[in-house]
Amino acid sequence: MNHYNQEIWSKYINNELEENQREQVENHLYSCDQCLELYMTLIEQSEHLPELMDDQLTEEVIKQLPFSEESKSVRKRRFTQHPLFHYGIAATITFGLMSSGVFQNITGFVSTVEAASNTSKETTMTESLMEKAINIINLFEPKQQKEGE
Repeated sequence: MNHYNQEIWSKYINNELEENQREQVENHLYSCDQCLELYMTLIEQSEHLPELMDDQLTEEVIKQLPFSEESKSVRKRRFTQHPLFHYGIAATITFGLMSSGVFQNITGFVSTVEAASNTSKETTMTESLMEKAINIINLFEPKQQKEGE
């Protein structure tokens, strides 16, 4: 494996390499632990950290962090988005419907429909099957009585 020397790593850190050579050095850095160790040592010695290009970007990122005071004031919920507000509206509507008698009218309508269905006395499938079975049994019963006589 071809290792790079300290001079090339210093140029890489200072961004003084051509793009093609820079890519080769980066790819080598991913696969070689020895060169990675040398690179980390040079970084620590030079204490060279990349500089941010835009200070506004930093300020905007800090504002969006959850512990930032500015983000807390921006992210406060409106009272209409709070769950208790929704529960209060639901309770008010329910109380209004109960006091106006809407629910009593609905239960009265349901009982009227039930009474109408009971008076028509529609037979269920089970009842009709039972009646047919009884009729079949009754067909055989008279024959048995005639034979016994």
